[in-house]
Amino acid sequence: MSSLENNFEAWLAECLGADQLLLDGWTAPKDTGYSNETNIFDAHVTIDGTSSVRRLVQRLGPSGGATMFREYDLERQCRIMLYLKENSSLPVPNVVGMAMNTDRPYYVMDFIGGDIPKDGHTAADAYTTSGFLFDGTPEERRRYFDSLITCMAQLHQVPVTNDFAEFFKRDSGPRTPMQKEADWWIDLYEWGKGGKDQNYPQLDDYVDWIGKNIPDMDDCQLVWQDGRPANTIAANYEVVAMLDWELATLGPGEQDLFFHLAMHNLRQKQPGANVLEGVPTEQEQIALYEKITGRTVRHEAFFRKWAKFRMAVIQLVFCKAHGIPIDEISYDGVIDDASFINSNYS
Repeated sequence: MSSLENNFEAWLAECLGADQLLLDGWTAPKDTGYSNETNIFDAHVTIDGTSSVRRLVQRLGPSGGATMFREYDLERQCRIMLYLKENSSLPVPNVVGMAMNTDRPYYVMDFIGGDIPKDGHTAADAYTTSGFLFDGTPEERRRYFDSLITCMAQLHQVPVTNDFAEFFKRDSGPRTPMQKEADWWIDLYEWGKGGKDQNYPQLDDYVDWIGKNIPDMDDCQLVWQDGRPANTIAANYEVVAMLDWELATLGPGEQDLFFHLAMHNLRQKQPGANVLEGVPTEQEQIALYEKITGRTVRHEAFFRKWAKFRMAVIQLVFCKAHGIPIDEISYDGVIDDASFINSNYS
């Protein structure tokens, strides 16, 4: 059981409306992300004399020390899932409760069973080499990726109220959401570099390119910003849970679409990886997105390069948080290979 605080069981009992509560079966699954701690456990609940067992997940904020982000807003993640649960039919986990006014904030949500695509840093640990997508038929793989694109497209159609937008602290001031998002990522890049003595000329040039080419778009859609297979749970090759909302923001939905395409392209290009038969082509995925949203994607060239820049920054701050020299991590040259930043997808 988590040792966060002695009254966790009493807090959870109140959230569940339980007369009696016993917690056991605590496990800390591997490969559940790098920004926070995840615990899975069983809650034996008794309400009005009726007993049941409920499988739950506890997510905790960073415990201190080096992290991937300067600021970590666990409450915003909870609010996003609660908002989507109330205002859409998207498959997001049900939040049981959140405790933000503690030394280490946390929240609890219902456990969702299913398959999670692997997403390691080498081909051997990725879904292109092993796991349910690798083992599936071409038809099953297409069903999964169509489901993922459908979820993204439907997410971008969820209305955003003014009250909900207030949770996005980076969205203040007169600039457009896309401009503010670019500012946030560029600031993260500067922080991730660790000082002016650390230079990545290709990325520095890329920052200049972004400033000169950012599209003038005032879209205020809810954007997942980390939408990729590893942040989903699937059952029967359909997405049944959309996970990890720590990077979610407001802006153009194209950010999600082209980040996903870039990540999948990278996975297939890793040494030893496989091109999975049945996965829709990029143009087929774009066409499905356009069909569901009812609009044509815009500024494709910018958003393809924007996705690559964000991938590079994520790798940079990952290395910073874990004390890994950049040249010891290979993401097909995400950080120090100019060919990655400047390459074109075919």
